[in-house]
Amino acid sequence: MLRCRRRVAVTTAAVVCAGSAFGPVALAQADAASSFYVDNGSSVSCSDTTTYSAVTPYCTIQAAVDAATEPGDTVVVSPGTYASFTVTASGTAAAPITIEGSGGSGFAPEPWAVVRASTSSAVTLTGASYVAVRGLRIFQTGNHSGVAVTNGTGDVVDSDFVQQAGSDTAPVVSIGAGSSSATVSRDELDGTTKGGGVGTQGGSGDVITTDVIVNSNGPSVALNGTTSSDVTANTLNQYCGTGIDVTNGSTSASVENNVVEGMSVNPSVCGSTAAAEAQLQVDAASVTGTSADYNVSENEGSSYPNVYSWDGHYYTTAAAFEAATGQGAHDVSGAPVIDSANSDAPGELSTDLYGNARVDDPDVANTGAGTFSYYDRGAIEEVDPVTIAAVNLPTQAPAGKPGMYETQVSDGWGNSFTCAYTFGDGSAPVSVTPDSSGNCNTVYAYTSTGSYQAQLAVISSDGNVSTKKFTVSVVADSSPLTPVAAVTASGALGVAVDASQTTDSWNLALCSFDFGDGSTPVITSGSTCAATHTYAKAGTYPVITTVRDSGEIQQSVTHVFTTAGSSYTPVTPARILDTRNGTGVAAAGPVAPGGIVRLKIAGVDGLPPTGVSAVALNVTATEATKLGVITAYPDGQSEPDVSNVDFKAGQNVANTVIVAVGADGYVDLANASSGTTHFIADLQGYYWANGSSGYQTITPIRLLDTRTTAAIPAGHTVKVDLSSYPGISAAMLNLTVVDATGNGFITVSPDGGAAPTTSNVNYLAGQTVPNEAVVAVGADDYVDVTNSGKGQAEVVVDLDGFFTTGTGSAFVPVDPARYLDTRPGAGLSINETFDVGIGGVCPPNPSCTGAPAVPTGARAVAANLTVVSPTANGFITVFPANVTTAPNASVLNFLTGQQTQNAITVGLDPTYGRFAVHNASLGNTETIVDVFGYYGD
Repeated sequence: MLRCRRRVAVTTAAVVCAGSAFGPVALAQADAASSFYVDNGSSVSCSDTTTYSAVTPYCTIQAAVDAATEPGDTVVVSPGTYASFTVTASGTAAAPITIEGSGGSGFAPEPWAVVRASTSSAVTLTGASYVAVRGLRIFQTGNHSGVAVTNGTGDVVDSDFVQQAGSDTAPVVSIGAGSSSATVSRDELDGTTKGGGVGTQGGSGDVITTDVIVNSNGPSVALNGTTSSDVTANTLNQYCGTGIDVTNGSTSASVENNVVEGMSVNPSVCGSTAAAEAQLQVDAASVTGTSADYNVSENEGSSYPNVYSWDGHYYTTAAAFEAATGQGAHDVSGAPVIDSANSDAPGELSTDLYGNARVDDPDVANTGAGTFSYYDRGAIEEVDPVTIAAVNLPTQAPAGKPGMYETQVSDGWGNSFTCAYTFGDGSAPVSVTPDSSGNCNTVYAYTSTGSYQAQLAVISSDGNVSTKKFTVSVVADSSPLTPVAAVTASGALGVAVDASQTTDSWNLALCSFDFGDGSTPVITSGSTCAATHTYAKAGTYPVITTVRDSGEIQQSVTHVFTTAGSSYTPVTPARILDTRNGTGVAAAGPVAPGGIVRLKIAGVDGLPPTGVSAVALNVTATEATKLGVITAYPDGQSEPDVSNVDFKAGQNVANTVIVAVGADGYVDLANASSGTTHFIADLQGYYWANGSSGYQTITPIRLLDTRTTAAIPAGHTVKVDLSSYPGISAAMLNLTVVDATGNGFITVSPDGGAAPTTSNVNYLAGQTVPNEAVVAVGADDYVDVTNSGKGQAEVVVDLDGFFTTGTGSAFVPVDPARYLDTRPGAGLSINETFDVGIGGVCPPNPSCTGAPAVPTGARAVAANLTVVSPTANGFITVFPANVTTAPNASVLNFLTGQQTQNAITVGLDPTYGRFAVHNASLGNTETIVDVFGYYGD
């Protein structure tokens, strides 16, 4: 009978089985004098006639097995794929012959030593006693067992993965006639055979313990005429057949601590009746001396009809089974599994399938029996939930230089623990007592270059050992710490810093990023060494990147970063261009056909001499001799295929333009016309990194409609209240003049200031004319709307958004680009709402090809909307695409056949970056959208 205890060393744990014929069950390398090495994948040539396998390994396992004939010999198999082999030599109880995989157990992560066969068993022990097969991954695809043992005593199949995929009757692991005292332990067995996951035939004293067995067409464990055997602490799962089948005189069997799960009856598939299948079956010839207890069935109470078959009688519940037989007094259905087994059950091990100690879960009451009442049932123990967080485990280090190795450990069960580092260079383990925060830190210096497999072991007071492995590449100390930080814009107000390219002989331990705005620095691990940050407002900030390596060396580097987005500064409207009188140009005179006006922005009318990124202008075309368009763009760039002001001969047409300023401080206004025209530009405000205000996106709302009150007489002013918007500094308004009785213009300005000599909307009697205006708000939070015309005019004012001091989104100008052009086609149909994709990628329309992408997450977009060839009178409304109903507001009014445009500033839906265009008319209209920038964070 196998009895084991847990022995914990400083760096590792081994399972020692007192009274076992085989000593340690865990994998162990034999003495060099009796070790035979197999490696068919090594860069060193192999040979099956080698005389010294430590230098020239065997190519096949069979050749090494044939050489390992003395008790205590060990065959060590390197990862690779090998043919089947047969063992006929015997060891002794004190010195078994061992065949083991060197890559670890057969169910651990790769690399594996794999044995494959199809026409015979993959591993055969015949007439061989005291032979152990450990740590192999074994596959058999024919009607043979993966492992077959015959005519031997004391053989062990331990810590293997065995899959049998082609058998009808052969067990996955077969303990055949003439064999006795075999042990099948800590294996994972997978089969489709009626012969059983483990099948024994005759003999006595076999132990099948702590295995996970999945068998879909027959029993997981079959004792056939095998006496005095133990089936203990296994986890069994199959589709057809009995879980544990004890038949044909298998008397004095012990069946304890097993978990049977996943069984179901399907006679049409399994070829048997429901009565022939049960969790546990013990026939009449086997009940003598046989006991069953502390088992778990996951089938009781389900559609599965029988849980037990005992002496030819069937029972559907554990209670009925105990009442009739006296067996199964502690059997349960489904739970509890944790801390409920009998630790003294014959064949019970003190470690589980993966070598974990059987430990006490403090969160579960102990209901088991035996010396330790906290063992779990089944093959897998619920172990101490230890978390090992690598704060700094260097993967590169310079030779001869001491460095920090830092981890933070927590024990989920509250047990105390110690730590031990093994650095893989032959040095003694370094033990560490954690501090009160669970930090297990130590200093170590490698003496020689090379690659070393290191490990941290955490040993909890309950015996659980958790490990974290890491590889350290030790290099020559030739690269001093030199911080390298890439600082780039991320969105309008964001910054991204990446210092991962910092050079050093050490790995980086941590990185700290101070973004210069008073926020708490961001600290990351050295393996990440990158961070992002979003500023509350646009501006220029010192970004300090500090790196510390595992050698405790620290360096910093500072970058001056200016956000991509700029804040807005409103001004009292001022005229900075009028070609009629020479303002803003070298000499008065109309702009020639195809001519370009270079308009100076930087330093003009009190603007900063540098750093202005964009400007808000009201641009007017007047006295045109031919139809055409005005296009605004940054000086120094090619003229884009967009338009800002569309005009006809003799018209006065105005439109707001928000345009990027060239690097030289100028913007260009191009006359795309075959005739001459005069240009007028009124300054409304400007954008720069140190501006005062950010943009707030809203769903458009109507503030004023004099058609419901009274028209504005000539020369009169109406005040518009904006005090409902706390902190407002400027408003993004859409102005529409309707039914004027004479020609004139509308001006909006801050309330309380002097009347400006500028205009926002130019109109003729009877016209409906819109225009966007970006206007500063007076100290009392009002703006003035002044009618400088010869007659009264109806005026509609819609609020599209507003600016607030110190907060809000920043503006990022883009190269002007056309994002939508429905021509040729029907355009927007009657009362249609169309979503225009802006954020993230170029929207799916042909005219957008090559347009710059507005980032996903942008809050609003500054654009120009043009209507072409409408078939009926109407108006256009724009709004964020996530708003389901068009608001009571408009941005562009048009007449049948009229080509007209207006600047728009419209919010985007937060998910897809879209805005909606709603055609509120009884006809179709072609629509064009040109984009000049966006507001974002």
